[in-house]
Amino acid sequence: MNEKKKLEAVWQYYAVGTAIYIILAVLAAKLMSGASFQISTGYLTANPLLSQNSTYFAPATHVLWSIQFRWALVILMALSIVVPAIYIYLINNNFKKIDLYKYRFIDWTVTGSFMLLLIAVLSGVSDIMTLVLIAGLSVVGYFLFWIIINNQLAKKPINQTVYKIGVLATVLPWLLIVVYALGTWVYGAIRMPWYVYVVYAFGVFNSAVIIYACFWHKTHDSKGSITNETYPILINQGIKALFVLILIIGLKR
Repeated sequence: MNEKKKLEAVWQYYAVGTAIYIILAVLAAKLMSGASFQISTGYLTANPLLSQNSTYFAPATHVLWSIQFRWALVILMALSIVVPAIYIYLINNNFKKIDLYKYRFIDWTVTGSFMLLLIAVLSGVSDIMTLVLIAGLSVVGYFLFWIIINNQLAKKPINQTVYKIGVLATVLPWLLIVVYALGTWVYGAIRMPWYVYVVYAFGVFNSAVIIYACFWHKTHDSKGSITNETYPILINQGIKALFVLILIIGLKR
């Protein structure tokens, strides 16, 4: 695929994706219930029942924010539009030497980490610092994979080390999510709604794709309509659109 056709394909994919995101944002705002999640912080306080002669401490939580899922999804869709809008502007204005990897990885990092946070709160995570840790590990993982893809000529042992650290940073948030999910089954004695399991699948698939992306760029050329520049766009847009659609259906009024 020559450069002109490649940019045309990128423009078309992003234009279609932007339209889908806008439609999904409107559907989320109009059709979803007022279901919300809380973000809290933990602290110690005195136990008034035991603190008669001396102070006995007990753990407690304070709710910082209560956020409706529908507005979280609207924010996700708004964030998802930013990078496509940048590419559409650059391509339509004939900018030369457009870095098709840089902005795409920024988009994937921000929106992918945001989706992971929503999965975490659906699993029962509410502590703000735990959520910060999950988001931080996710960002580190994306950043390390971006380094690898953009430095293919670096020494192989260094690439392998960076790749392993990236995989670890990507997997660790899922271990935290699994612990909370198991706690729901064991201590809550209930099963999660069906849509939670579905978004788990989309989240795991999204993480697997970014881990595999390094191998894709090494083993595939840029011939045909699906190239190193266009396949991540299609996959990322598909994952985000289906992720939001499932939550709209699961949390509809």
